[in-house]
Amino acid sequence: MRLNRDRALHSHFGAYVPTPGNGEVSARIREIERKALRDGLADRPYPFHELDAAVATEITARWKQPCEAMFAHLAQCHPDQLLRLVNAQQLPPIELSFAAEAAGTLANSPAVRNTLLRMLRHGDAVVREGAIYGLARHVDEEILRELRGVAATDPSPGVQEAAANLIE
Repeated sequence: MRLNRDRALHSHFGAYVPTPGNGEVSARIREIERKALRDGLADRPYPFHELDAAVATEITARWKQPCEAMFAHLAQCHPDQLLRLVNAQQLPPIELSFAAEAAGTLANSPAVRNTLLRMLRHGDAVVREGAIYGLARHVDEEILRELRGVAATDPSPGVQEAAANLIE
C-alpha cells in the first residue's frame, strides 16, 4: 500500500529534489561557517575579518566601524595590518580613501608605494585622491611620472588638481 502511495507521489510531484537546507550549497555554507568558527573569524565583523585575530579584537574593542582614528592607530601600531586592509580593498570608497592617507604616514617602503600607486587606478575618484595625499611623503621620480599622468588624464578635476598640487 505504501509503495503505491510513494509511486503516486513521485509521479505527481516529479523527481526528488532536496530542500535548499539539505542541498550542496547549504552543505558548503555549513562547512565555511565551521571553518570560520574554528579559525576564530566568526566574531570579527566586516571589514575587521581582514585583520589578524588579536589585532581585530583590539580594534573592535575601541571602534565598532572603520574611521580615521582607527586607521591612524593601525598606521602607528600595526602598519602591516593597515596595508593588508587597504590591499584587500573591501572598504567603502570614502573609508578606503582615509586608509590610503593613513598608509601614506608609514615609513617609505616598496609595499607602501606599490599599494598607493595601484590605488591611483581605482574606479572611485575619492580613493584616487586619498592615494595622492598618501603619496605626499613618498615622492620620487617614478611617483612624479605617475602623478603627471594623473594630472593630465584623470577624469576627475579634483583628482587632477590634487595631483598637480603634489607635483608642485
